[in-house]
Amino acid sequence: MIPPPMFSVRGALLLFTALAAAAAHFAVAPRPPTDAANLIPRPAADRILQTALGHVQSNLAFSSPYANVPDFAISAATVLERARDLVRDLQAPPPSVQFLHGVASGDPLEDRVILWTKVTPNTADNVTVSLNYVVASDGNLTSVVKNGTAATSSDVGYTVKVDVPDLNPATRYWYQFRAGDAVSPTGTTLTLPARNATLDRVQFAVTSCSNFQHGYFHAYGAIANRSTDFQALLGVGDGIYEYSSAGYPPAGGELPPDRDPVPDKNLDTLDEYRTRYSQYQTDVSQQAMMRSLPIIAIWDDHEFADNAWSINATNGNVSAPGGANNQNDRRDGPWGERRLAAMRAFHENIPIRPSNATGAQYRIYRSFRIGTMVDLLMLDTRMEGRDEQGSGRDANRELMGPEQEAWLHAGLINSNATWRVIGNQVMFANQPNQLLWYEPPIANDAWVGYPAPRQRLLDVMVQNKVNNTIMVTGDFHASVASNIPYRGNDRASPIVFTEFVTPSVTARTPASDSQRQSEYFSEILKRSNPGAQWIDMYRHGYVALKLTANEARAEYWYVQSVKGLAPSDMQTYLNKTLVVPSGANRITAVE
Repeated sequence: MIPPPMFSVRGALLLFTALAAAAAHFAVAPRPPTDAANLIPRPAADRILQTALGHVQSNLAFSSPYANVPDFAISAATVLERARDLVRDLQAPPPSVQFLHGVASGDPLEDRVILWTKVTPNTADNVTVSLNYVVASDGNLTSVVKNGTAATSSDVGYTVKVDVPDLNPATRYWYQFRAGDAVSPTGTTLTLPARNATLDRVQFAVTSCSNFQHGYFHAYGAIANRSTDFQALLGVGDGIYEYSSAGYPPAGGELPPDRDPVPDKNLDTLDEYRTRYSQYQTDVSQQAMMRSLPIIAIWDDHEFADNAWSINATNGNVSAPGGANNQNDRRDGPWGERRLAAMRAFHENIPIRPSNATGAQYRIYRSFRIGTMVDLLMLDTRMEGRDEQGSGRDANRELMGPEQEAWLHAGLINSNATWRVIGNQVMFANQPNQLLWYEPPIANDAWVGYPAPRQRLLDVMVQNKVNNTIMVTGDFHASVASNIPYRGNDRASPIVFTEFVTPSVTARTPASDSQRQSEYFSEILKRSNPGAQWIDMYRHGYVALKLTANEARAEYWYVQSVKGLAPSDMQTYLNKTLVVPSGANRITAVE
């Protein structure tokens, strides 16, 4: 049960309205009809408006996700008008809404976490909705430790993001939202341990590449069922896909029409990106996972458009507007506008904390410390400083810009944790990347297509003796576990670190979901990647990464089928475990 907030705007307004009505009753001369809110004495009215304004501003969806880009926020005039809406509407019953998209939490720290939800009004009219939320130390929500109020409106797609502070480290909490008579599902989250805490283990679930049309999200349901095993979910990109149904059809079998993308077109406007997120959020397995553990997410290309690249490229024409494979200005409008629409939709719908960056524009790369066990570094190899993919070999192409690269190198060099985990969008391991002067698109979008920053990272790690580093990667739609050598294809070269590419949740594999083609293409990939220890291009699932003082274990979990809803389709099984002993910097056992 959600208790009332400490100070209720509605209660205050009703009190002052009653007092004003009583004064009017005993007045000698009649008064002209007036809005009840105007009867409130000016100082009290100002206090009520300020409280309402605070409720709107506490929803981070109204603010800019970047401290250095204030214009990305909903305008101050609009925010003030939404506060006035709250004051005006308090004389009427609250708007009737539903919670159809679940709840979520994300970006946990030792003492705080982001909470998220979305409401759906039961009216076509634009309304401003006030919500109360509680955070409790028990699942029945009786031991409340935090509560508050936030507001939302169509200006932010009726999403709500609040940053809840003053929590205890390494503590499980439960939370819930209420709007009028509507109550959200109860979610649970977990704060990070204290920075100096000694831990027995840390375990993450890792996912990427979830295409609504290509399959059911059974991997999400499996993670939800064992959510207490994990500190957090690492989402390494492609949480949605921007295509029309014809633009990227599934392989291995069709699903019913209710899994077709909505709207059924290539996304290019803010409303369209919002609608696509909303469709994904109706999936019951996704809702179960998101309400069960916190997510630490980064975007990749399909939150924008296929093989997107940066607007602030550092190589060649520095004023280049950026672009993507799946971009046609005549069809989609200017790329810059499409990119900003996709960014705002991402920040509205993902529980990510706003960045305080002042130099690197549109920054989402960030780090997390999990006790003395893990330093987690989440990259942006998609939008922050990426040059256009090449059609011929160009050793000077940049992948993530100078500020992010310096941040990554310093984070690895200065880390004193037992393990360093890098969350990364595109594959680092070698793959076939050149046929004469032609670079295949599957490779030129990955790290091998950007040889200069790739080699600089390896140089930094070798020269500074950075050990115990694990990279977890998405994008490839397949399972690839590799030892990363210092020098390309040189089998005698020392191993620097280990990469685990997670299978797709549903997006069709490079082998078109065919076991026979998987065997064929896996052999081709092994020839270009001598460090490969395990490859599967057929199955869908997730990775469970378990870290202890002695070793790192990456478990590849697969679902029986993403094409059906029978209980047998939803079953998961552990197929392969790869072991990296502490200090070895390489996979030494495949179980």
